[in-house]
Amino acid sequence: MTGDEEYARLRERADAALAGVGDAAQAAQAAADCVRWCREHLPPDDPELARALVQHAVATSRTGETAGTGGRVAYRFESLFEEALALQRTAFGPRSEVVAITLALYADCLRPRDPLAAIAPLRERLTLLWNLRGPSHPDVGAAACLLAQTQAETSRLLSREASRQYQTCLDVFATQPPHPSAAAAWSGRAELAEAEGDLEAADLAYRRAVEVTRALTQEPSADLAVRLLGAARVAFRGGDRDSAASWYEEALAVQRALSGDAALDVAATWFSISLSTDGDRALRASREALRSAGAWLLTGAAAGLDDRRREEVIHAFAAYADRHLLSLLTIGSGDEEVFTVSAWRMRLPDLLSRPWRLRPAPHPAERELNAVLARIATRHQERYQRADTDIRVEAAGESYQGHGEELRWLRARRTELEGRLRRESLPGRRAEPLAGELLGTARRSLGREDRLLTIVRVADAYVALVVGPVEGRTTAVSLGQAAVVDQAVWRARAALEGSGRAAAFRDVAPCPVGTDDEDAPAVLARLLIEPLLPHLAECRRLRVALDGPLLHVPLGVLPLGSAPFLSSYAVDYVTALDDLAAPDRANAVTGPDVVLAAPDYDLGGVGPANPDSLFQPLDGTAEEARGIAGLRPEALVLTGRDAAKARLRELRSPRVLHLATHGYTFAGTPPGDPRDMNRRLRGNDSRLAGRYDNLRREPELRSGLALAGANTWLEHGGPGPEGETGLLTVADVTGLDLAATELVVLSACDTGVGEITAPDGHVSLRAAFLRAGARAVVASLWKVPDGPTRDLMISFYRLLDQGHGPAEALRTAQRERHAAGEPVLNWGAFVCYITATGGGDGD
Repeated sequence: MTGDEEYARLRERADAALAGVGDAAQAAQAAADCVRWCREHLPPDDPELARALVQHAVATSRTGETAGTGGRVAYRFESLFEEALALQRTAFGPRSEVVAITLALYADCLRPRDPLAAIAPLRERLTLLWNLRGPSHPDVGAAACLLAQTQAETSRLLSREASRQYQTCLDVFATQPPHPSAAAAWSGRAELAEAEGDLEAADLAYRRAVEVTRALTQEPSADLAVRLLGAARVAFRGGDRDSAASWYEEALAVQRALSGDAALDVAATWFSISLSTDGDRALRASREALRSAGAWLLTGAAAGLDDRRREEVIHAFAAYADRHLLSLLTIGSGDEEVFTVSAWRMRLPDLLSRPWRLRPAPHPAERELNAVLARIATRHQERYQRADTDIRVEAAGESYQGHGEELRWLRARRTELEGRLRRESLPGRRAEPLAGELLGTARRSLGREDRLLTIVRVADAYVALVVGPVEGRTTAVSLGQAAVVDQAVWRARAALEGSGRAAAFRDVAPCPVGTDDEDAPAVLARLLIEPLLPHLAECRRLRVALDGPLLHVPLGVLPLGSAPFLSSYAVDYVTALDDLAAPDRANAVTGPDVVLAAPDYDLGGVGPANPDSLFQPLDGTAEEARGIAGLRPEALVLTGRDAAKARLRELRSPRVLHLATHGYTFAGTPPGDPRDMNRRLRGNDSRLAGRYDNLRREPELRSGLALAGANTWLEHGGPGPEGETGLLTVADVTGLDLAATELVVLSACDTGVGEITAPDGHVSLRAAFLRAGARAVVASLWKVPDGPTRDLMISFYRLLDQGHGPAEALRTAQRERHAAGEPVLNWGAFVCYITATGGGDGD
């Protein structure tokens, strides 16, 4: 084979690889072989070497390979392009078509990765084309537009130069036929003017952009939609709502022609129309926004979103729902639609993030996902294994722990499994925000004396929706301004727990809250309960779904006259009222009852227990376990060293799971001084709180239960493989298999308290156990006292064994405590959340 034949073969292979035959690494290697051949067989200034270098640069840009140059890390393709350009300038002169082409390729490779670096080759190319073709050539106009776009995208500091380059482009095309670069330049000018607040100039530029775009083609295009939306946005900002609505409607027609109704951009534009109009027109637009959102969910497209984008969609859809609810309430009709939409809004995190949880039967991939999630949760906690007790030392990173590679694999596997589950577990009719049969199904679950109640925040106010059984009606009741209600909630919640005890809850409140306001619960009752009483005639049971800070107050303990609300009404809690319309999860087998209590918090420790340890023994939990075991002798009881996380992971859907131990929450708090946090939570000044404090860095580690070895791990010891990290966090719970578990009892502090503004829904232990599959969860909303909690729980199980459902058993036990004169602090913290089949039987 001659040298020319060998090179021709190498070029053919490189050309094929660059054209898409093979992966990026193969293309880069093939192009590198061409460069190597040229260096070995051609003079160093041969133009063919420059051509091979350009090909190698383009191929290498696809791999993202970097290299250190001159003290900075740069992409490998940059040095290849620079070498090629130097050769071409020597061979063809600085003003040549070849150099212009290479500069264009260089900028194309830089723009997606480092747009600021792309500006230099784009400037050089513009100057070169100006000299080669003259200032009025269309190529000059297009090059000026591309440079301006890059400058505008890179920094506002370059906006003035970008504006000049846009004008250069527009001057070129002023006397020529319509050109795509002219449309882009007008659009770019409009965006710059809009960003600077010059709405008049922005309006004119958007109009010109639309004119030129339409002159180019009568076919709908994404560019035309974007420019119509820009014109609408500027009109709306300028107060011209009629013009804004017209522009939005034109954009909507283009979007629907391009992608149909089941599209995110179509839903967003309907929403914008609703904001720019009033009355029936706004109501229709908000309804159509919801229809499009539901139709998009049904396509399964959410499976392709990353976490950040999924959160954005949850927030956007919630805004559509709120706008529609506000429109309905403003015109004073559509109460049943208000119920349906509000239930859909509460369900959004599951619809987008966990649609497999809405299936009537567990998906086969869920068990493996549970195991992956459990391992990720443990590794996230272990990353703090070397965190120093000195408060000045930051938590150790993954690589420092040697867990980085495993975590990367686990995250990739989680993404793969969740993608499969999303694709194969579409949410069905529950994805449709206007699916009225959900309300009918929920109503059929009600007896004559039952009502559904949801209290939801709409715009700046709270609204209660009261729904009767099949023959009843739906009523919307205004509860007043959200700011007033929220402040009353924080004050009542702190007063219920009592002075000096509500430290963790105060971390959640957005402003300082006192704990000595004895009237606060009565004030909240006047705001929330008294307006509802006229609509609760003949009602004895309420199925309640709450929103925002209300999640952290037990409605049943609020005073109604001289007695608590739960003395007159049975209150069952649900996450969303369409839970009552959901199918049961079938084909799952339950295991034996399990009671985990009184863990050995010092498991694996050396020497005597540290009196400053964060978790001290709770004598009442051991007695609680013995009392429950006496009522349920068949139950598996795990105490001491057996009350460990590894043992808990081994369980497969115990029928009842009872956990009696310390609970904690850092909801709403940023990392801070661990000694200060320890002082407030535990009343001492231990310097051993560093790792405990570090848990606040991860949202799903901020709430948890202390199990065997918790103190040992927090004090930088090793609890052993059974103890793992000694803490069962929200992240750990997501990895448990509870698909057939009928009841989980969290007999610990703050197990129902958590993040209330998280896009993924309420982040608390209570919410996590429900998402893991439990049909009913009993949780606490403040720091519960040890002895009274023991007595309450033993009464609760006695009532369960007499045939009461979980919610009714808890309620009856609480009524008994109230009748005995015990303070609310001792019994009022616990609430029972149910699903369609985990409810409370009748009184």
